[in-house]
Parts: sequence; C-alpha cells; structure tokens
Amino acid sequence: MVAVGRVSQPKTRRGKKFLEERAPKVTENDKKVLLIRGGKTSPVILQCLKDFYLLKKPLVCQMHRKNPFHLFDDDTNLEKFTEKFDASLFFFGSNSKKRPDNLVFGRMFDFHILDMIEFQVENFRSSKDFDVPKATLGTKPCLIFQGEKFQTDPTFKRAANLLTDCFKGETAENVRLQGLELVIAFTAVNDRILFRVYRTYLKKSGTRIPRIEMEEVGPSMDLIFRRNKLASDDLMKTALKQPAQLKAKKTKNVTQDVFGTKLARVHLGRQNIHTLQTRKMKGLRRSKEQNGQEEQMDDANQHLAMLGRFCRSIRRTADPITVAIRYGSNVNPVIASLAELNSKSSVAKWMRSGKQLVQKYTASPWEERVTLLEQLAMSLGVDHNKLSSAVDRYVANKDASAERLARRVSVASTPQYVRLFQTIGNIEGGVKFICDLRADILAMISKSRSSQLEAVKPFEETLQEMLSLWFSVGLLHLDRLTWQSPSDLLLKVAEFEAVHPVRHWGDIKRRVGHNRRCFIFTHPAMPREPLVVLHVALMDHIGDNIQEIIRQIETDDHLHEADANTAIFYSISSTQKGLKGIDLGNLLIKRVVAELQRDLPHIVNFSTLSPIPGFRQWLLGQVKQERSAQNGADVFDSDLLSSLRSSLNVSSDEEAVTLFKSAVESNDVQQFEALKSALMPLCAKYLYVVKRRGYAVDPVANFHLRNGAELYRLNWMADNSARGIKNSFGMMVNYRYVLPEVEMNSNRYLSDQTVAVHDNVRSLLKGNKVSSAGQ
Repeated sequence: MVAVGRVSQPKTRRGKKFLEERAPKVTENDKKVLLIRGGKTSPVILQCLKDFYLLKKPLVCQMHRKNPFHLFDDDTNLEKFTEKFDASLFFFGSNSKKRPDNLVFGRMFDFHILDMIEFQVENFRSSKDFDVPKATLGTKPCLIFQGEKFQTDPTFKRAANLLTDCFKGETAENVRLQGLELVIAFTAVNDRILFRVYRTYLKKSGTRIPRIEMEEVGPSMDLIFRRNKLASDDLMKTALKQPAQLKAKKTKNVTQDVFGTKLARVHLGRQNIHTLQTRKMKGLRRSKEQNGQEEQMDDANQHLAMLGRFCRSIRRTADPITVAIRYGSNVNPVIASLAELNSKSSVAKWMRSGKQLVQKYTASPWEERVTLLEQLAMSLGVDHNKLSSAVDRYVANKDASAERLARRVSVASTPQYVRLFQTIGNIEGGVKFICDLRADILAMISKSRSSQLEAVKPFEETLQEMLSLWFSVGLLHLDRLTWQSPSDLLLKVAEFEAVHPVRHWGDIKRRVGHNRRCFIFTHPAMPREPLVVLHVALMDHIGDNIQEIIRQIETDDHLHEADANTAIFYSISSTQKGLKGIDLGNLLIKRVVAELQRDLPHIVNFSTLSPIPGFRQWLLGQVKQERSAQNGADVFDSDLLSSLRSSLNVSSDEEAVTLFKSAVESNDVQQFEALKSALMPLCAKYLYVVKRRGYAVDPVANFHLRNGAELYRLNWMADNSARGIKNSFGMMVNYRYVLPEVEMNSNRYLSDQTVAVHDNVRSLLKGNKVSSAGQ
C-alpha cells in the first residue's frame, strides 16, 4: 500500500501567519519584484537595478550576490528563488561580450515562468544625474504608453502588458489628483522602447482644473528588444482566469465602457418604413391589410426560391418527395446555395461556399448540425442520373475504350461533397475542421441508432479516406518535447494524456526530463497541435511497475543515459478523435525506434509497459454468469479451482468460487494479494486466448500485436493507482518489440491470428484452458 503523505501544521504564530500570507486568496497580494544580479554585471546594470529598487519600494526584494543564471536555457534556479521570496515578477541584469548591458523583465505563474522579454539598455541616465526633488517613495505611478506599435505589433502589445504588471505598484480603488505624483512613460520607436520617469506638479490655472507641469527625475534609458519567451494564448488565458466571486454580475442589456460610463440597449420590434407618418397624398395611401399581404408574399417568395434550388439538386441525388415531407421549407440557406454548385463552378465559388459552411456549422448547436449534415448529404450526394448514364455507356462500349469509360464511371460515382471537403481542406484551419467534423459524425453515429443518420454515415467513410491521405507518414513531422518546448504544446500533451493522467506541472517536467523522452507527431496544416504522443523511459531493465517511471523521482536519477540499454514505451495517446482508425500510433512507434537507434545506439531493448483496460470488466462478466456448461464453467477449470482452494484455504469448489466472486467484486487490495495465483493465469488467458473476430479482445493488446510485438510478461501490482486497480487489479503487461521478428509477428497475427508469446506468459497458461465465453 502507498502511504499517504501527511501535511504538517504550523506550530507557531509566526509560521501560521507565514502560511496564511502565501495561501491562495480570492484577491491576491500585490505582486512583489525580485531583483537579481547575474554572474557578470556592468556598472550600468548595477545602477539600473538600484534605481528600480527605489522605484518599486516597498514591493521589491533585491539579491546582492552573483547568480550565474542562463534564463533562456535553464530556469530551475529562478523558479526556486521566486517561490522562496514569494515574488511574482523578476528583473534580471547581466553583462557579457555577446549581450552587453542585458536586462530581462519577466513574470511567473504558479511559480513557473509565464513570459519574459530581454532588452539591451542604452543611453542610461541614473536618477542621481537629475538634480531635482524626487517623488515620494511608494507612490503609485501613472503609466503612459505612447506609439502605434503598442496597438498593432503583437510583441509590443505583450511587452506593454508585462511592463504594466511590473510597474503598476499597489492596487488602489481610488486615487486623488494630488496622488498622481509619479509618471512613467513608455514610448515605442522603431525596435525600442524609451523609458522615462517624470514628477508632476499641480499649478494654478485660474480655473477648477489645475495646470500640470512635468519634470524628468530619472532613471532614463532606451530598451532595445532582444530575445523573448512569451506565453501561449491558452496559457495566458489560464493565468488571467478570475474566480467567480470577482466576476461582476451581468445585468441584461446594460454595459460599461472603459471609463465606467453605463450604456443601455433598448430592443425594438421590426420597424417598417412604410408605416412611418410622412406627407402623402390621401389617394395613394395603402390599407393595413394590403401592407400585411405584401410582407407575407415577400417571405413566402424567398422560402419558395430557396426550396426550389434545393429540390432541383435533390432530384439528382435523392427522392424530392421524401425531402419535402421531412424538411418542408426548413432548408438551410447555406445548403441551398451549396446545392447550386456543380463541376463547372469556379474554384472561388467553391471556396466561398466552403467558408460559409464552416462558419455556419461552427456556430450551430448540436441538433442543427445533424440536420445540416443530412441536407448536405442529399444536396451534394451522387448524381444518380449521371452515374446511370456512365454505367450504360461502359457496358455498351467497354471493349472500345474501357479505361476512359471506367474513369467516367468512377467520377460519376463520387459524391459532390468530396470536392467540397477537399476545398475546405485548402482553407486556413480547414484540415482541423475536417478532423473535428469526423469526430462529430462518429459521436452522432454512436449516440443515435436512428435511420435518419443513414445519409450521414457515408460522410465518415469519405472523411476517413481523405484524412488517411492527408496524414500519410511523409507529411508528418516527428518532434521531441523538452522543458524548453512551447508551454502551450506541453499543456495540450498534459490535457490529452489518456493513460497516466498528469497532476501538475511537476509531472510534465518529470516526463520530459532526465532519462525521459516525449515524442509527438505534428502536421503542417495543424501547427502546434500534437496528433499522437508517445512517452519513453530510458532504463537498464524492462520495467515492471509504473510507479518507478512516473511517480518516484529518485529511482533512476543515478542512471546515466549512456548506461541505459532499454527503452520503455509507457504511454501512447491520440489527441484527435477525428483521426480514429488512422494508424498513426504504429507509425510513431516505428519512427521513435529509428530515432533512438540513431541517437542512442546502446539502446537494444524496446518494450512497453501497458495497461490492461478491459480485464476486470471481462472477468466480472464471467463470474456473474451461472456456472453451467454453456456459460462460465470452463473459466473455473480444475487447475484454477485447485489454486483457489489452496489460496483461500477452503475444501469445496462451491465455497472457493463464492469467495472468489466476492473478492473480485470488491476493491480490497489485500484480498487481491491472496488471489494472485489465480488472477495471473486468468489475465494471461484474457490476453492470449480470448478473441473477438479472431483477434485479441483487449484493445491495447490488439494494437501492439498488430504492430508485431510479443506478449512478454505480466507484472503484478504494477499500477497501484485507483484506475489501475479498477481496470486490471493493478496488473500491467510488457509487449516487447524484437526488431528482427516484428514483421513476421505482425504478418502471422494479421493472417493467422497467431499471437507471439514469451515463455514468461506461456508458463502461466500451462495446463489451463479457456472457453469461448466473451469472444
């Protein structure tokens, strides 16, 4: 059993106060800045940090010792210091031959770097160089951003956001006019930001509004952009998320602008200009009945025109009477415009119609999407008249020009929506839309058994064929993720992890760190979207439990990569539901094996440490059946019954079976330990013997056996998490890839349903037989 870590309580008043200050709050504390001196610093940077200390006081903490950090390569030490001093912001100053007078502004989120920007300091003047009275320490400054680039350039916009966080000072609900004593101005000019600090003076003007004069007090500098590491949009959205208590309750039809002015919206009914009171001749005045009839006629004419265009296309692909009964006049205008497309329509028209469909489908609720796809299938399906004519010509003249006529039959049998989907694939973001569209169709088919979806089912097959071509191995990019990879990619990998869920950022850092590899497939048409993720652990043996890979940090830290001889594939996850049935996982494993052999030639063993997701559910189904010859009698064969009697210390078979059923239905790990000698052979039978349509019933086993792996070893209590206990009593299995035998094993499994099995598993099957129950 895994011991649950205890949370130590504070023993002193000071300790309690310290923890309360750092505890999460609805309204967080004001952000503190940590000033860090690099390994080498110039006098300019030292004085600059001193001026910032005076400017930010009291929300500042300065480190006087040298800290040779390289923030863009390794930020581990910085994260430790910011957590130690409870600082959300940091200024880092350094100096080198390559980057003289270097200054980095950055901020943290959850004690990890959110974003940071590196500047070169030029034309620096300290506050000491300005012989004028200084502003009061701790004064909240007024920040002014000048320049068009702060509105148009994404880097300048993010820099303005960061600088606002760095210099805004304490949070204040109200500010007196006399309190606006300090002004910090940022001016965007070319590739730099001009940093200037002013003090304001309120002078008499003869009116109620004073005249304001400004005097520069320093420091003054020019900040030239260098490197940056910016947070992704998804991570920034997470960092800016506010608790529900702080969100203002919305009042219907009432809003406020940036200056706090309340704006209201009044909804009026339809305004008919014909009813407006104007100077008209009495003889030309129209009655109310005539106006109402004209409006009804206009609406009716629009519906009839749209339905007419739709039905003209339906005559080629479906029964118009059926369509009229099902939809009446409720035909979507986008579908009506698509119905006018044909093979002679221009590319621009197809492209425009494709964009309209994407916008309409994305904005529609789930029920409307189903109807939209049904109408699309009927309006842009196969032209049966054209196909029938092509077939007749082929039958009549196939000897003369068989190839040409067969080609015409093929073209005529292709639905017109195929060209529509191909056109959408050429739109920016279109491949992602097609992928999501297939995911929606798969969900529609699985949720509904209605015959109304018969028209939509061919979509799924067509989209699978198209996606299989678009996501062929030559178009996929293999990337390795590290801790320096973009944070949005790491966040998506953590979000879609389906085998061993990620608990926090520390888990992600562990899985891409020492003796670990994380590989993903990406596609040029879906940038920054991982398609399949494979996690690899480098070890000196074939791992037999998942705890030492993802939970115990100290287990293999002593192992150098040069001493590792085994690569363990412990998690493979698909992130796109629309790519179901497209074998990207097999391609990824093969590419990763080749990559590891090239970079780490001392890796000679390749194995998985895989879950057995369906074993316990299958076994529960077996033990709940009555013990009869037709049902589960052979599951409790003589060898199993003998093992149960010995393990449970009972004399009769009936008592042994009853106790076994009770233990299997419980979640008591101690009872599972007593049944280990029975559960291990049963699991071996489940993986090796139990089949569905001739192949392994377990989906993970079927995947690796199709790829040519060998059923190598069962591992007891390899996953003691709640999910592992629930799925397979904590058991996991190794599928070993013996490279010279992979192709032979795959061919034998696909053609003869022969499972390659090692003696480790075969020994559990000796003398045991299993029935066809559950096959």
